[in-house]
Formats: sequence, structure tokens, C-alpha cells
Amino acid sequence: MASQLTEVYWNFMRPHLCRKPSNSSHSRGSVTYLQAPTVPPDIHTLLEKGPKFSLELSVPPSRLLSTVNHIASKAPSEEKEHCICEGADCLLHSEGGLLVLTRELFSEKAMLAVTKNFKAVTLKPAKLKTKAISLLTEANLDKLAKEVRKTKTDKLSVFFAAKTHKVECNLWDSTFNAG
Repeated sequence: MASQLTEVYWNFMRPHLCRKPSNSSHSRGSVTYLQAPTVPPDIHTLLEKGPKFSLELSVPPSRLLSTVNHIASKAPSEEKEHCICEGADCLLHSEGGLLVLTRELFSEKAMLAVTKNFKAVTLKPAKLKTKAISLLTEANLDKLAKEVRKTKTDKLSVFFAAKTHKVECNLWDSTFNAG
């Protein structure tokens, strides 16, 4: 449900966002290197331009914060405060830079983040999905049960973001979805 609302709201907001014309005099984005992997200069220049689908926002910060409040108003009442805090935190800490690290270091940090935030289970994912659907149905959360039933996979996909403001540069973003 939240993902659908986010998608609808993104499609509503996207026309109001505009790309600023590229100007070589503008400062470049940051690229963080861990354990000094070597990258050719032309690749570094490309990485400095930022994430592929980034748009520079022309929306003032006050409007962005009001967007967070609007999205939080769609959440259940017990989750509204949490949504506002997380949304504001996201606006405050978003740098939009890129991180370059070795495959081995990424694997190590990703595994650390997953083991810290998830508990391993021995049941098959399909059985867990069926159990989740029945629990949601018992709790009269029929819309959510329908959304879970519609998912194409029985697993979560996780997106990692780097906390470059921390010395150890932890990888984790609590945003994840079910396939």
C-alpha cells in the first residue's frame, strides 16, 4: 500500500521537478573511495556527476517537508510520527554522492548489515509468505494480504545506501520491498 502511494505521489511530483542545465562551472558531486580501489579518470569524472536517475530538485525544502507530512498522513495513526521522523531524517542526510569500493568490501559490509537487521529462518519462503497472508487476513488487513499475494517473488530485495558521514561507512537503508 505504501509503495503504491509513493509511486502515485512520485508520478504527481515528477513534472514539478526540473533538471538544472549542466554548467561546467558548477561544483561536482562527491565520490567516496574505500580501501582505495583504482578507477580510471574518465570513470571518476562520470561518477562525480551523481546517481544516474538523480534530478536536481527545484522544490524548496519547506515544500519537501510538507510532502513528508502529506505522505505520513496516509500511514496508520500509530505509524505517522515514525514516518515523519524517517522522512525528515532522509531529507536532512541525503548527500547524493557515490561510493566506490571493492566487491569483497561490499560483500562484507552488505552481509554485516543483513545479519544485523534480519533474523535467519529455516522455513521455505513460499511457506512464510502463505503464513504471512493468513496472519494478515486474520488481522482484517485484507488489502495488505492481497498486495502480498500479488508479489511475484517470495523474497525481499534490499537496497543499500552508504552512511558516508560515519568513519566506518556502514551500508544500510531501511527501505526494502517484496519483489
